[in-house]
Amino acid sequence: IFEDTIGGKVFSGYGSGKTGELHVTGGVSNFESNFMAGRGSTSVGCLFVNGGEITFLKSYFTIGESGTGNFNISNGTVKTNRFNMANKAGSKADAAISGGLVDISTYLKCGMTGTASLVMSGGQIKTGSYMLVGENPGSSGTVELSGGRIDITELLTIGNSGQAFLSI
Repeated sequence: IFEDTIGGKVFSGYGSGKTGELHVTGGVSNFESNFMAGRGSTSVGCLFVNGGEITFLKSYFTIGESGTGNFNISNGTVKTNRFNMANKAGSKADAAISGGLVDISTYLKCGMTGTASLVMSGGQIKTGSYMLVGENPGSSGTVELSGGRIDITELLTIGNSGQAFLSI
């Protein structure tokens, strides 16, 4: 088994107009800091997990920071403190979960300020605190659950100040 601990931030699609992909197929990777997919305003960042375990130990996991972020997990485990989707105005985030585990010690925000979609056909999401869909004015969050399981410890909010849709 391969195990690695890496300090510093991890970006997929960092600068405006740039594209990046990270594929995880096995082993164990521990990152000391944040992960951002689609950081630049016109960037595209992707994370594909099909095995192994990837952990962001101290901070957050963001899909669609300012640009477009895509996250797909079909097997394996992703662990993080916070999971943010479509963080800033104009950002876009898409997540497809068909298997595996997304283990979040605090919260999941789907559509913080941008537009986010979470489609789940299998696997499991666990939050240690809450899940919020459509957080801020101008945001849009969609969650479609056709299979799998979402475990929320404390609170589920659909449409805090933004638009939100939940389909189970």
